[in-house]
Amino acid sequence: MTGGGPRYAGRVLHRRPRAPLPFERVLRDGDELFELSERGHYLLLSEAGLFVGRDRGAQAATFVPWDAVTHLTRNERSLWVGTRNAVHLANRSRESAASFDTIAAEIERRIGQRPGGMAQLARMREIDGRAQRARAPLVSLGLVAVCIAVHLLQISDPFVREAGQFWGELVGEGELWRLVTAHFLHDETWFYVSPLEVPVSQLLWALPAHITLNCIGALLLGYLIEHSLGRARTIFVIAVAGLSSLTVSALASPAAVVGASGLVLGMAGAVLALELRVPDRLPAGWRLPRRLMLIALVLDTTAGFFIDGIAVWAHIGGFLGGYFAARPLAPGLMQDSDSSHWLRPVAAMVGLVVAVSFGSAGALVLRSGWAFERHARNVLALEEVGAVQLNNLAWLIATEASRPQRAAASALELAERAVEKTDRANPDYLDTLAEVQFLFGDPEAAITTIDEAIEIAPWDDYFREQRDRFIGLRPADERPQSPDLPWFRRGPVEPAPWDDGSGVDI
Repeated sequence: MTGGGPRYAGRVLHRRPRAPLPFERVLRDGDELFELSERGHYLLLSEAGLFVGRDRGAQAATFVPWDAVTHLTRNERSLWVGTRNAVHLANRSRESAASFDTIAAEIERRIGQRPGGMAQLARMREIDGRAQRARAPLVSLGLVAVCIAVHLLQISDPFVREAGQFWGELVGEGELWRLVTAHFLHDETWFYVSPLEVPVSQLLWALPAHITLNCIGALLLGYLIEHSLGRARTIFVIAVAGLSSLTVSALASPAAVVGASGLVLGMAGAVLALELRVPDRLPAGWRLPRRLMLIALVLDTTAGFFIDGIAVWAHIGGFLGGYFAARPLAPGLMQDSDSSHWLRPVAAMVGLVVAVSFGSAGALVLRSGWAFERHARNVLALEEVGAVQLNNLAWLIATEASRPQRAAASALELAERAVEKTDRANPDYLDTLAEVQFLFGDPEAAITTIDEAIEIAPWDDYFREQRDRFIGLRPADERPQSPDLPWFRRGPVEPAPWDDGSGVDI
């Protein structure tokens, strides 16, 4: 830099080993100082540019040349100053008499007096006009609304998660809807925490942090990208992020995945792509500091490798998908219409895929017999399935499916596999097999199977009541209440070595 401005900046506002002169004694003619807070925050308008300072006593500030300013966004308490490489935020306290309207007007006056300043102001006015025409972020609002609705459904029916979570092997068997529905499901562990049984610290940790953080992220980041790119482009970016999120997750780990984190990280990738590609076209208030974004991404990735329960590869895949989907779209951002020749049909197709996916999962949630038959056959086709999942699915078909006869053969095979995996030593699984045998026309086999369960747990009245039902001493449709605890917690016998009662697959 040349002229009086750089000398002023170097001599006055950069840190020096010796104490500086009092601030008021080094102001030059034409400089304007605006006090923003009692803690020393200030804005200084000089001939060369703007200084954003955090501490008057230290005489250190961030310098922004006038020709680097791309846009100003202000409200009563804050001023965003956008440049080609960064966005700077200044806040004033309630006690400050400074007016950001006055400051912004003075900044624009000084810019307009410089060579090329009027063209610079014209570009800023163009960004203002487009920002004012921005529509409500319906895509991100809709995404959050669906997540909340699905989560409420999970409260009433835990099987919702089983029906919609992403499991790569089942997707390979044809359950493609899981590529969509998994993004709208979230961990629901918090529903089983009682404040009367746990300390406050654990209760706070068990609150619905998963869905809460994702919804906040989707609203914040979705606001930024949807206003910048428009609805059709935003739908495309989210769709690519969702697909890449689960693809990378499946390649890196066979674990089941739920949550909108991949979509939210995809939005973060899109925000970064816009910031790096077209920062001079963005309203200053729609930008996030690059350093803040990079720190947040590093912390998220690092935490994912050290904290159980975080699908870090889904986060990484979502971020990369959102970044590379948004980058080629960036030059066309903030257009008055996002009706590109391919974007609207693609957005409509994404909406159709989402609707069909929820319909496919909904058939399972509604306990349709044909849907259970299809799902059971897919589960049976897998090489490694735990006894817990086999047993639970067989029980659901037998006790909750509409027209369960359509899935009778599959339910019987599921129950038999669960019993075989546990060497016929779990009476609860034997009870499931007996129930399936009885309901589907083989009461003799049911009696034989329930007798095995009674022999293992002779103290348990539930199995005896089931036997009475099978032999006709009680009506067939009066099934005894299923116990809430596993069999070994209902009596004096220690659990088998393979059954820890935790509910994980064996």
